[in-house]
Amino acid sequence: MSRCFNPDLFIAGLPIETTSAELAEIFAGINIEMDFAELMRNRSMGRERMKTAIAFLRLKDKTKAEAAIDLLNGAERDGCKIVVRKYTPKPKATFRSPAHPWNAHYAGETETEAGQ
Repeated sequence: MSRCFNPDLFIAGLPIETTSAELAEIFAGINIEMDFAELMRNRSMGRERMKTAIAFLRLKDKTKAEAAIDLLNGAERDGCKIVVRKYTPKPKATFRSPAHPWNAHYAGETETEAGQ
């Protein structure tokens, strides 16, 4: 996902064949206009795992995000139950050096030994 893309919604459980145009049709059916969509499919996994896709959406009217969640979350699409949630970015991972006192157990030390 590009750094400048700020999605409003996260959608999971979409049929793997879903296109951006089909996604726009789904939202047009509930009178919500998409600004941008990014669909993701994992083609490197085995066939048995390639049943669904995920999407990140930016809406033209951000106030309609809750309405989209209420109307589409749990809906069926081509035999797949879709999940629609408000997008929340994952927290950035922090790296702690093994020498840090909180990580004393990595070196086999106790906290008091590491703090000295």
